[in-house]
Amino acid sequence: MGAWGVGYFENDSALDWIDEIIHSEDAFQLLVDIAEGIEEYDQVEVDDACGSIVFGLIIASIVSRGKVEVKHPILEEWIKANEGIELGEDLKVVAIDVLNFSLSDKSELKDLWSENEEFYQKWVNLVTQLVTAISAK
Repeated sequence: MGAWGVGYFENDSALDWIDEIIHSEDAFQLLVDIAEGIEEYDQVEVDDACGSIVFGLIIASIVSRGKVEVKHPILEEWIKANEGIELGEDLKVVAIDVLNFSLSDKSELKDLWSENEEFYQKWVNLVTQLVTAISAK
């Protein structure tokens, strides 16, 4: 990866997902596709884990009505343009499941982060905050 940092958009895979999302006719189907791939292979690769985190951030922002800030101008614009999006409980559950799987021992991204003693816990905390925000009623 060229870009590599603990922030949500500090890696090339997350940035690639932004393009996928904003140009997709059914962006949230991409999250469902990630979940189906995880279920089929019982693992999550780096790119899909990064995608799940981007989706988690989007969903957390929508659920929290902007209290969870996206802090990426292109995604902020996309969310605003799709302001009427209704997120069903099923999609929230899928997002939480995929985020939790990204934190599991079957996650290639978790393996990479666990090698970095300085930033591993910060990364875990960021992903866990998304799970908490999506889970909030």
